[in-house]
Amino acid sequence: MEQKQKDGRSLPPPTPDPRHPEAVLDTAPRVAGIDVHKMSLTATTLVEDGGGRVSLETRQYRTYGAELDLLVGWLAGLDLTQVVMESTGVFWKSVQRALAEAGVDVWVVNARHVKRVPGRKTDVSDSQWLATLARYGLVSPSFVAPPQLEELRRMTRLHARTRRVASTLRNMMHRVPDEGGLRIGGILTDLFGLSGRHLLDGLVEGRDPEEMVQNVKGNARKKIPALLDALGRGMDDGVKPLVVLLRNMLGTVERSLEDMERRIFDAVRRDYELPWTLLQTLPGTGPLAAAALLAEVGDDMDAFGTARRLASWAGMCPGNHESAGKSKGGRRRKGNVYLRRILCEIAHAAARTRNTQFGPYKQRLAKGRGSGRAVVATGHKILRIVFAMLRDGKPYRDPQIDYEAQTANKNKARWLRMLRKANLLQEVAKAAAEQLRRAPAVTGVTGTGPPATLGGAPAPVTA
Repeated sequence: MEQKQKDGRSLPPPTPDPRHPEAVLDTAPRVAGIDVHKMSLTATTLVEDGGGRVSLETRQYRTYGAELDLLVGWLAGLDLTQVVMESTGVFWKSVQRALAEAGVDVWVVNARHVKRVPGRKTDVSDSQWLATLARYGLVSPSFVAPPQLEELRRMTRLHARTRRVASTLRNMMHRVPDEGGLRIGGILTDLFGLSGRHLLDGLVEGRDPEEMVQNVKGNARKKIPALLDALGRGMDDGVKPLVVLLRNMLGTVERSLEDMERRIFDAVRRDYELPWTLLQTLPGTGPLAAAALLAEVGDDMDAFGTARRLASWAGMCPGNHESAGKSKGGRRRKGNVYLRRILCEIAHAAARTRNTQFGPYKQRLAKGRGSGRAVVATGHKILRIVFAMLRDGKPYRDPQIDYEAQTANKNKARWLRMLRKANLLQEVAKAAAEQLRRAPAVTGVTGTGPPATLGGAPAPVTA
């Protein structure tokens, strides 16, 4: 089997391996595997002729310019049934897009699912291994966002990274005045509100403290004596240039965030207005969070099949580690880090929303699992609800589940055993009888609420 590089030189033949295409039963007659890197890629084709003989050819190309066009022309001319590549970083995107535009069926697969046995790892062997897996149907495609969704996703992810830059600049602006002896950030609730920005501008311009505090607004007026005491020494000359630079940088970043938000909202109104509106009915989900959530999962839930697969793809469900019939726990996979961050933010907000199921649900889990795991579990629950909302096209309706009653019913037998063991059961019974005697109108919890529903119909996904 002849193998060629981009310059026409022959590559060394592959090392004999029991997983070699000729050693196993063939399934797909014409496939290819591509190992993609930043500047170069290695592609291997496995093509079966009419006599059942399989030919292997490996070539290397650059990932840009004319050589990318050569790769596309070569693979498109072979009439392949499938091309497989790993989803490594962002380098695969331009290659996948070019091949898809040429009509080539490209599968982007999870690198965890196609990892080779350690040893003898080269770009050539990796591409041959991908082609071999594709030939025998041992790979499954990952979710690849359509072009308009990919455009929205780029904007929402850039917005998230820019928000972190703005947070860093705000922290620096807190620290710089502190170094100069000004502690106004500890007096004002928000240093970057209207009053805080007015005071920072006045300090940079060297205005009198009595004049500056007259323009503070709202609750900050109650803190005027403390502000006058803190502002008495003024700002050091060495600190002023730094504050001016940070203030200008923060202003530029904030204006960029406003522009990005405008572009994001225009895009979702144009292409995804209905699902975007549905997601905003979920507690803790505002317009921007709904747009970011939609950018990560899309509006077509058929791409994932079930809510469990979506949760696994997002990295929101616990991993499995079982051996000899014993479950040893498992760390959750990396998944989609952007989606997981959005879901955890929504979970925090939803847990603070009154009269919803999420607050009691998070509190119940936090008692035994800790706050961090409770937030992830709440985000997992939210993602399953999102799946049902987008699949059925119905808004969220809270089921009013009484998680405190569920916890009591689950643990009542253990609590009674502990009370009997401590000889406290009679005292508790007397106290309960006294409470009922004093407040006869008070009744206990009668149920756990109706089943979860979405828009009036029974929710197909249960937590």
